[in-house]
Parts: sequence; C-alpha cells; structure tokens
Amino acid sequence: NLYTSIEVASDANINKVDFEKEINNLLASDLSVLDKQDLNPALYKMLNTENLAVYLIFSLVALISMFNLVGSITIMMVEKKKDLRVIEILGGQKKDFNKIFFSLGVFTTVFGTILGIGVAMILVTFQNFYSLVYVPNTSIPYPVSITSSNVIIVFLTVVLMGVITSAWSSSARGKN
Repeated sequence: NLYTSIEVASDANINKVDFEKEINNLLASDLSVLDKQDLNPALYKMLNTENLAVYLIFSLVALISMFNLVGSITIMMVEKKKDLRVIEILGGQKKDFNKIFFSLGVFTTVFGTILGIGVAMILVTFQNFYSLVYVPNTSIPYPVSITSSNVIIVFLTVVLMGVITSAWSSSARGKN
C-alpha cells in the first residue's frame, strides 16, 4: 500500500496551497502537491526566457518601425508647410500644429497596434485549428496562445513608443 505519486487532473483555477491542505486533511498525512512548473522547472524557466527574448526582439522591431513614423510625420510636415502658413496667417499657432501632428502619430500608432494584434489573434487561431507550423523534425504542431497580459504588454509597449516618437517628431516642427 505504498505510492510514490498520484496524478490529479484539475482546472487551472485551483489554488495549489488550498488543494495541498485539503489533500493532507483528507488523507491525514504530510503530502506535497506539485504542479507542472514544479515537475519541470527547467522547461518553464526556458519558456520564460524564450518569452522574454521574443519580447525584446519584438521591442527592437517596434523601435525600428518608429523610425518610419518619424519619417512619415516629417514628410507630412514638409508637404503641409504651405497649408500651415495659410492657417498661421489666419491665426493658427505653431503649438496647435504640433498637436495635430502629434495626434496623427498617436492615432497611427494605436490603429496599427490594434490591427497588428487582430492579425496575430487570427494567425494564432489558425495555428490552433489547422496546425500551420510544426515543431522542427516532428509532427507536433507548434503550441501558441495569446494571453490578455501579453496583449496588454504589447499594446502598452508599442503605444508608449509611438507617443514618445510622435512627441519628439512633432516638437521638431516648432524649432523650424
């Protein structure tokens, strides 16, 4: 009557500490409850490291794309210089023009971020249903998922970069 382990399947919402107390009270013994992360710490450490590396690479790509935003705002400012002079003669102020270009940059960033997250959700859904990408040298579909925390982190990262870039780029007009 000796057991080295018992596997229990449960939903993801169960609290490990409460479950351990309940099992120990039920069986009147001192058992330890281990979850998937406790059983495979190296795997989960590697997955967390991979997640961080992907985030850093994504942030670098987003930073590089912000140069396109700077270029677009700068070109628009140059193209609209004559129109802005007319508005300036009619009483418009340079700070108002800066606000317009800043708002344009922020709108472009937010719209692009929402569109990108939407496309990512579609691709993840297709991967989960149709297995488009496989783990190399196997027939196992590559596991992917989108969590709300990842969506929030990506959205905030890109929008923050976009706001900073838009502010910097639109304020350059005030110096001209």
